[in-house]
Amino acid sequence: MQIPLCLDKLSQLSKISITGFVLEVMHMTLSQLSSLPCLQILKLSYFNSPDENLLIHQLSKLTSVKYLELRVDGSRDASLLPLTLLIGACPYLRSFVFEAERIEKRC
Repeated sequence: MQIPLCLDKLSQLSKISITGFVLEVMHMTLSQLSSLPCLQILKLSYFNSPDENLLIHQLSKLTSVKYLELRVDGSRDASLLPLTLLIGACPYLRSFVFEAERIEKRC
């Protein structure tokens, strides 16, 4: 189920942490981050591994982001290529954390 987030009224946010299951759904939220000029800390966690066939559209530059933390499920063969546009959209990073976690799936 997709839950839309409207971030355009929260221009003073300096820290955002988003956790979700599918990278494609999170892209809709990421496209709004350029409307947050005070955003300095961005933390993203994905429970599904990125798919190398996933096409992430060009993201706007997030020039105020200084700290980027990415956590992905590393339990399957995952391509990190889809995340390069996100990293590239943050040209003034001072700190970058990447973790590939093994998340046990329960039936």
